[in-house]
Amino acid sequence: MEVKLRNVGNSVTATIPKAILEQMGMKAGDTVEFQVLNDYVTMRQKKRKLKGEIYLEKLFGKSMDEIEKFDTEMVDMGAPVGEEIW
Repeated sequence: MEVKLRNVGNSVTATIPKAILEQMGMKAGDTVEFQVLNDYVTMRQKKRKLKGEIYLEKLFGKSMDEIEKFDTEMVDMGAPVGEEIW
């Protein structure tokens, strides 16, 4: 699908067709992130941070991407108790 780039003030815009917005579950006003990889540009909807993520970022002074992920494989969680599934 092709769209034409247009000047709007000091920026350039591309109109996203309604069908694509609906397929992505997006609407006007949503925030998106762009990433350039070689000669491709990808766009995805920016996910809102959970309250716990915001708390951890404030606690550690780092973004969630910089905070080391907890590896449950390295920790013995003990045998299952009750009906949880391991």
